[in-house]
Amino acid sequence: MHLFLCSCAAPTTFIRTMEPSWAKIELREDVGFDRAWTMIYDRLIKDFDIEIAQKENGYLRTGWLYTWTGKVTEYYRVRINY
Repeated sequence: MHLFLCSCAAPTTFIRTMEPSWAKIELREDVGFDRAWTMIYDRLIKDFDIEIAQKENGYLRTGWLYTWTGKVTEYYRVRINY
């Protein structure tokens, strides 16, 4: 199982924050699906509200997070689909 996260250069209108821009979750062939699911779920639940979590289908979606920059804004939001 591979999990790829990527990022692009941020527009000049973005606000720099102390939040890390990425998180690393190491998944190897010897890590089973149940453990991998738990690792990803546990990491995401720290910062996001989980809208849909269907472990049997391997699908997880968070709600939109409007406070990633440290303040509420309609111009910048983050959501995870996995």
